[in-house]
Amino acid sequence: MKQILKFLSYFIGGLTIGVLIVIICVAFFTDIPLAELYDKLSGIGILSIIISCIGSIAALFIAIFAQILLHESGHLIMGLLAKFKFVSFRVANLTLLKENGKYKIKKFFIAGTGGQCLLSPPSETPSQSAVSWYLAGGSLINIVTAIICFILWLKVDMPFFFNLLTMYMWVIGLLFALLNGLPLRIGGITNDGYNIVLMRKDASCKQELMSQLYINAANQQGIRPRDMPDEWFAYQNITDYKNIFLVTSQLTYASRLIDKKEYEAAYTILNEMHNHANEIIKLLNHEIDCELLFLELHYRKDNTRANNLYTDELKKYVEQAAKTMSSKQRILCSMAYYVDNNHDTAIDIYNKVLSNKQNYLMLGEVEYDLDLMKEVVEQESFASNQ
Repeated sequence: MKQILKFLSYFIGGLTIGVLIVIICVAFFTDIPLAELYDKLSGIGILSIIISCIGSIAALFIAIFAQILLHESGHLIMGLLAKFKFVSFRVANLTLLKENGKYKIKKFFIAGTGGQCLLSPPSETPSQSAVSWYLAGGSLINIVTAIICFILWLKVDMPFFFNLLTMYMWVIGLLFALLNGLPLRIGGITNDGYNIVLMRKDASCKQELMSQLYINAANQQGIRPRDMPDEWFAYQNITDYKNIFLVTSQLTYASRLIDKKEYEAAYTILNEMHNHANEIIKLLNHEIDCELLFLELHYRKDNTRANNLYTDELKKYVEQAAKTMSSKQRILCSMAYYVDNNHDTAIDIYNKVLSNKQNYLMLGEVEYDLDLMKEVVEQESFASNQ
């Protein structure tokens, strides 16, 4: 029933948006009076209206998907022109990546994103302008296709469906270009335009971005954080916790410390970031609390603090992200072992990740998580042999 209601809400929402867009476009770009439009719609049969509505919703979803695909393609094209190397290309939860010289498709999802194009920087640090073009590439492609589709919609006679599709393409393309190109913080997350501004204000932000791209590329190739070059990681004395680059860098640094089993140092860093939760975006807060939760359970053996951290909101985030992220399976494994005292469930989670490890996108991360989960589930058998 819940899924049916969810579908109906999407259907009604899409229908409403479609009707509003049609009315706005007719009002601004044609000579048809709204009264005449109403008379025409009134004379159409109910079946024709339903078919038209379904076609309108289908065209809207196709346009959204196409503009996401074009946006990420823009990043890819501009990045390759700047001599970046292909790592992965994601639209929704479908990710194309190159693994051992072969292209593969895997499922992966990051909350708050419709797609993502990850490239690895060239060996020589790219210029400020090259990185800016890479970030701006998505919005540029959106606005170019929006202009082309607007001209086609305005000048070319087409069947109803394709007329709607070109209309949605230029409206959605323009919307994406503005939302990503204009410097904005949406839900605390900085968009491409804002990231360009940040890099121009603070040169260290560019270096942090390059380091994250190097780390992501190595991670997808199966390299664990502890085995990556030291220069990709650096402790930050953060003074601005609203700076997403600095907080992400610090979180990555703490994760590497966990991989190296330097738990106390990692705990100190994560706890300090947790104390600034009101300044940090929700997505990163969730990631910080997940790692802090693991250390409370596995290192400090403080189930009370762990339960306080594991709010309903964090639990929901972990359960959703666990579908594609091994790090969240590690949290579920630890909760089962330490909190629920259900060792069989913890072992089952570990074995499931172990048997499916090649299906994960971040192969380095999954090796790191398996090592930590093994440390959790083998405690009992280790203790019994002492």
